[in-house]
Amino acid sequence: MRIIALSLLGLIWLIAHGASLAQSGFWTPAPGTTWQIQFTGLPVDQSFDVQVYDIDMFDTDASLVAALHAQGRKVICYINAGAWEEWRPDADQFPPEVLGNPYEGWPGERWLDIRRIDLLAPIMRARLDLCKAKGFDGVDPDNLDGYQNNTGFPLTYQDQLAYNIWLANEAHARGLSIGLKNDPDQVPDLLPYFEWALVESCFKYGWCDQMTPFIQAGKAVFAIEYTEEGMTLEQFCPQANALRFSAILKHRDLDAWMQSCTQSTQWQKGISFAAWWRDQYSSPAADQSLEALAATGATWISLIVTCYQETVSSTQIQCLTDSRTPTDADLIHAIQKAKILGLKVMLKPHVDLNSDPNHWRGDINFGSDEAAWAAWFASYQSFIVHYAQLAQAHGVDQFCVGTELQGTTHREAQWRQIIAAVRAVYSGPLVYAANPPTEYTTIQFWDALDLIGVDAYYPLTNKTNPTVAELIAGWQAPLAQLQALSQQWNKPIIFTEVGYRSVDGANMAPWDWQTLGPVDLQEQADCYQALFTVVRDLSWMQGLFIWVWETDPNQGGPTDTSYTPHNKPAEALLQCFFAGICNTAALFRVERATGNVYADGTFFGGGADVAEYVLVSEPVELGDVIEIDPEHPKHYRKARAPYSRLLAGVIATQPGLILGAREARESQALLALLGRVWVKATTENGPIKPGDLLTSSSQPGYAMRCENARQCEGALLGKALTALDGESGIIQALLIVH
Repeated sequence: MRIIALSLLGLIWLIAHGASLAQSGFWTPAPGTTWQIQFTGLPVDQSFDVQVYDIDMFDTDASLVAALHAQGRKVICYINAGAWEEWRPDADQFPPEVLGNPYEGWPGERWLDIRRIDLLAPIMRARLDLCKAKGFDGVDPDNLDGYQNNTGFPLTYQDQLAYNIWLANEAHARGLSIGLKNDPDQVPDLLPYFEWALVESCFKYGWCDQMTPFIQAGKAVFAIEYTEEGMTLEQFCPQANALRFSAILKHRDLDAWMQSCTQSTQWQKGISFAAWWRDQYSSPAADQSLEALAATGATWISLIVTCYQETVSSTQIQCLTDSRTPTDADLIHAIQKAKILGLKVMLKPHVDLNSDPNHWRGDINFGSDEAAWAAWFASYQSFIVHYAQLAQAHGVDQFCVGTELQGTTHREAQWRQIIAAVRAVYSGPLVYAANPPTEYTTIQFWDALDLIGVDAYYPLTNKTNPTVAELIAGWQAPLAQLQALSQQWNKPIIFTEVGYRSVDGANMAPWDWQTLGPVDLQEQADCYQALFTVVRDLSWMQGLFIWVWETDPNQGGPTDTSYTPHNKPAEALLQCFFAGICNTAALFRVERATGNVYADGTFFGGGADVAEYVLVSEPVELGDVIEIDPEHPKHYRKARAPYSRLLAGVIATQPGLILGAREARESQALLALLGRVWVKATTENGPIKPGDLLTSSSQPGYAMRCENARQCEGALLGKALTALDGESGIIQALLIVH
């Protein structure tokens, strides 16, 4: 047991004012309590789905605290208890003798002499009184570890302990809960006095385990890591969740931006998994494809099942399980396979038109025909409740009650009946997938659902070759509208579908699945780069589902123009966003305007030489030694004489890099300029051994050994890598034309 000798002043204050321990009755948040902290970028963003807000006492009025209480939140009052801040309204009340060294890295702050409780008490009590008067539930007292810093005062462990205990008692005297801010070395002595803890950068610097006594005592540990220190959720959330810390990632200035380890496990990193015929989901190929999907780091799938009505005016929905609709057994197989792979499942039933190519599901609308409306909604309810029952029976994690039925969603009462019928048989979260740009703004039943779903096929630019920056700019107006929608209904938003084809101009009309065009893998990748950039920091977003991943494991590839990201550069971006596996900031980029190619990694080619397409004045073969043709400008021919000073290279066999490919035509040949090549050779100047210098021979197109370097000056072809003893043959050589 640690025995503490308190400072004399500390003892006086603790004796005079009561050294009581933390007692029951003060708010004590449990481990895992969710939270947000915001001091700058005001007003405070109240849209975070958290249990606790930590906000600045001086910058907050009682109405904001009351508003957060009305939302069921607890509110913590931030005060600086260990340092002076020149901008505070009570800054002039601090006696000069308590002001110490500047607080390094924080302009306008100076350490306090916390031994002088007699001088600090009136100021700190007034601050705590304001916390109480404004309705706060607890106190976040900053800088409770001055004794470990260069304060300008000879502070000791005992001095700090006395001050921290005094502060806890003063908070308790006002009915306020109080947290221990950092100060890990004093946890054994201070744990009884504090209801929770708040720590900064403990995962970055490796001292989080010192705070675990709070967790063991049933008290929350609120933890912050900072982006400026290079931290990401992937780096600390696994440990934070294992310790049951309430950990978040913030900017150093503590603005509204926040990412939470709790929310990171809830954020839906999803891909739509689709089959268009029965038996596809149950096939070994589909299992293999789903395994590849899981390898991207996705945590969810949206499982698609499509039923049909004949035309836009039909009122009956039929599931064609003998042909175009996956069977229930197919769906159950896919659900079970996804669970084995650790994927959560949203079941998303669609309605399409079976034989009406001039319309789509969004056109379904019966106008003033109430009988038709009643018949259609009755059929739709039967259809959707069936799949809701299947979802409940097989542990589906989320259910979509409808998709892009924009011609029907103005019928609010009937949609509320649909939702109620689904809730009667399914207990998980519900979402509707609305079509932009107007459907989700007209829907009036969002309050009956758990999430707002948007199939986010927004046009981003009017260019076929936009930059990533232009694509990001194209997102700004839709995001502003969506944020307002989230705030209006106090619901998080998910992109129930979002995707881009690998076709030129895909960003201009992302919903267009039919138009033909040239393959553009880079535009697809750029669109995803922009998407992931804009959504990663949105507090009102809860996830997205990429459209689409099908059951063929060999889908996609360099010639494919469909939506799938599989076997394309876009797949690497998914893996980077979903799993945090990013080899470089920009894996590969083609600048369309110039044709320039930029790559951060190493180029790996199949061949071993660099070659260029050149014009030839006579037929040539692989391995021929080539010289400049003096009789035909810009043309080349077989070398015709020993020690030719017109030597240019060798006709390439399998180049690793080809230059001038855009201009290739029949009168051209691939001339190897550098690297390892196969060369026709003769022994007219003696047998060739590895390491011998090579030059041209009297036999057109053949090389021979060069007896010494002086002979080869200006006529050097390279060095032999393999031997030649016979009269002629093919050897491997290192090409060094000089």
